[in-house]
Amino acid sequence: MSMKRFFFICLLLATCQLKEDLNWQNASIKKQSSIVLEGGSSTEAHFIFPTCDHQQALCESLSIFFVKKSSELLGFNYKKDITYEKLAEKFIHSYEQIHKQLPNPIIPWEAKLQGNIHALDKVYNPTIEYYIFTGGTSIDEGIAAAFIDKKTQKNIPIKKLFLNYIQFEKMVEQQFIAQFGDYRSKEFYFENGKFKISQNHYIKDNFWVVSYATGEIAPMYKGVFEVKIPMEDLQSVLNPMYF
Repeated sequence: MSMKRFFFICLLLATCQLKEDLNWQNASIKKQSSIVLEGGSSTEAHFIFPTCDHQQALCESLSIFFVKKSSELLGFNYKKDITYEKLAEKFIHSYEQIHKQLPNPIIPWEAKLQGNIHALDKVYNPTIEYYIFTGGTSIDEGIAAAFIDKKTQKNIPIKKLFLNYIQFEKMVEQQFIAQFGDYRSKEFYFENGKFKISQNHYIKDNFWVVSYATGEIAPMYKGVFEVKIPMEDLQSVLNPMYF
């Protein structure tokens, strides 16, 4: 076999490996506090996340996103040696420390995090659906998301996903009004009546979704707000480098 032919075959195999999607399997971590209140309720942390057995840089980048963002959502500093099990233990420990300091029992906390990965041709779109209750009216709920370039293994800033980000902003603003009404009303928290776009974007069922977490633009009791735009309507503004 000639060296030229050998080189071509190696290049072809490398290209095929690059295009092949990683094999992910869900892992579940569930921890409960040893402090059990009347009725059997206790603080619980339950995390379900995709894990990858490949040693590829792309796999590592996605795994880091999940752990780092989970740490942030739970209010902990990210460290390289952190694991989901350690995060669950830290969450429960935080509750137990407060419980011991107060004279009366406090309502159990709850943390549920579910990670998912949506694979496109050139990017991965990882998401974390979360529900975190830490007493009183403190309920954090929403979907954290990102876009990871398959080729460079790096996070892609939202603005770079579009050829015309300003036009995209206008489309989201118009769709928001169509779905939820005037964002300038007292119902919403847009500063100085100026529309802003959440940094959490994901793709589902051929819709581009801009997701606002609880408390981000409206009172917490109103829940999550999600603006949905058909992907076909975005073809003129999406960056072909990624889509």
